[in-house]
Amino acid sequence: MSTIIPPGKVPHSFSPEFDIDSLRKAKAIVFDMDGTLVLPITKYLEQMRNELKVPEGIRTLTHVETLTEIDKQNAYRIIEEIEQKAKRDMRLQPVMVGDSTDDIECGINAGSMTVLLKNDVNENAAQSAHVVISRLDHIVDLLVSSK
Repeated sequence: MSTIIPPGKVPHSFSPEFDIDSLRKAKAIVFDMDGTLVLPITKYLEQMRNELKVPEGIRTLTHVETLTEIDKQNAYRIIEEIEQKAKRDMRLQPVMVGDSTDDIECGINAGSMTVLLKNDVNENAAQSAHVVISRLDHIVDLLVSSK
């Protein structure tokens, strides 16, 4: 069950798994950066896939894990180099873009509270998220209300 926070409102109900005390103890908030808070960095992802010769339809890290130990070490070095380039070129997103079902699933699998930044194309992800907001600044309301 998800909670949608309307503008200027603080949520009063959360999914059954949500523990408000966990939010109070949070030391960090993790964002899916690419396309959410910063402009997409797809050129680096494409470069990474090309350099690592990742087959179509296979996730990059899944492919890397199939390599020999030496090739795997080299692949992780390439990934690190490309990620460093991407970080240097990172630019803030002028318009916030909602997260996806994959982002919410990753957060849940990591044991995190998940917050979906809802838009017109990601409503299906709202079913899985702990909290759903329509604007990024609503996270501030959420954090302030948990103190």
